[in-house]
Amino acid sequence: MRAALTLRAAAWPVPDPAHPAPAVDLVLVDTHGVRAAVDLADHSDALTPLPGTSAPLARTLLRQVTVPLTAFGGVDLTSIAAVEVVGATSAGSVLVADLAFTTPAVGAPVGLDLPSVTVQGGTVEEGSGAGTALIGLHLDPAPTAAVEVAVELRGVGIAGPRPALVRRTIAPGTTCLAVAVPIQGDTSPSAARLTGERVTVVGTGGVIPGTTATDELVVREDDGVIRFVGGVWVPADSARSPGPQADPCAPRASSVFLDVPAGLPFEDEIGWLAASGVSTGWTVAAGQEFRPLAPIARDAMAAFLYRHAGSPDFTMPTTSPFADVSPTQQHYRAMAWLATTGISTGWATPRGQEFRPFEPINRDAMAAFLYRYAGSPSFTPTGPSPFLDVPAGMPFEREMRWLAAEGISAGWTVPGGSEYRPLVPINRDAMATFLHRYSGRPATPR
Repeated sequence: MRAALTLRAAAWPVPDPAHPAPAVDLVLVDTHGVRAAVDLADHSDALTPLPGTSAPLARTLLRQVTVPLTAFGGVDLTSIAAVEVVGATSAGSVLVADLAFTTPAVGAPVGLDLPSVTVQGGTVEEGSGAGTALIGLHLDPAPTAAVEVAVELRGVGIAGPRPALVRRTIAPGTTCLAVAVPIQGDTSPSAARLTGERVTVVGTGGVIPGTTATDELVVREDDGVIRFVGGVWVPADSARSPGPQADPCAPRASSVFLDVPAGLPFEDEIGWLAASGVSTGWTVAAGQEFRPLAPIARDAMAAFLYRHAGSPDFTMPTTSPFADVSPTQQHYRAMAWLATTGISTGWATPRGQEFRPFEPINRDAMAAFLYRYAGSPSFTPTGPSPFLDVPAGMPFEREMRWLAAEGISAGWTVPGGSEYRPLVPINRDAMATFLHRYSGRPATPR
């Protein structure tokens, strides 16, 4: 093999007639101060678009560059001090990775046990202007020295087609880093319930891409969805809210709650609930408890939904909408919000509406709450019931069947089919799972 300098490179953003690839020089500097430069374009087409492509790829593709060392005239190749990449401007840049020499005379390739990096996307609300979304970078094993990465977003976002690039230096010992990437929202409805952008992590120094170096960031339209029907725009059902952004590097539930051991059913869902700020549990002398098998009380359920909605601002009534709820009691704001939004009206009694905050909430009522929280979407049950114990005409039949149709609840498998058990109180671990699935989230990948 002839002696050469090798690397992988790509122009960013992808060149087009309005934004041609930058002219980039590779420079070798020896310990005597002698410098020699070559034009990367003379040895590789890595900075030009791939032939036959009419549109940018969904991610940046780093391509191989091989420059023979004979091209660097006058430099002492036995005593190299630095390799420089020169020429990027504010209008264009270049990503470089895996720089190495192919000869022992300069520095033979060495078998390096480099960490791998994977990216974790997610689903977020659009917002009303410039904002950010959290992307998780997971490293395995933790690097022993600082490493360099670049996170790229490419696709059609709320603000239209765009690329974006965020560079980060990751400190030694880090196994996860949350990176804030830019998103752009507005206050107008649109025809798209969800829009997706491709997220790619590129290791630019001391780290290699893992098995999931590309993922998707999904942005939910939160100002209403419209459809063009019969020559006019009409309202349509929105996608379900993903809830608040969870810290992608938050510790597992078993590290947060004393009573959630590793491997407990729904551990990931409980962890997500804590990482997103929907539940903090109870503070006890030794730490925090979640109490997963305790039935969830109606006031706590109100707090879960209110926090899941992002703790929205609203005019809180000074007079309670419920006869059994005082404006000074815990979770009053959340319960008043449920009443204001029509998610719950409680029970009509001679003294007025009652919320019954300390009673456990049954699974049928929970289905109704989630259905209304979703905006009472268009849904008409058809065919046989998915649950043996939810017959036609039963109170909240539509809401319980909607949960099944949306994949939020499958109930219990029994001989002959599945049961929903509508009159059984829902436990806190199951409530965590309902909200996790409502938010359209898969199991935590860690």
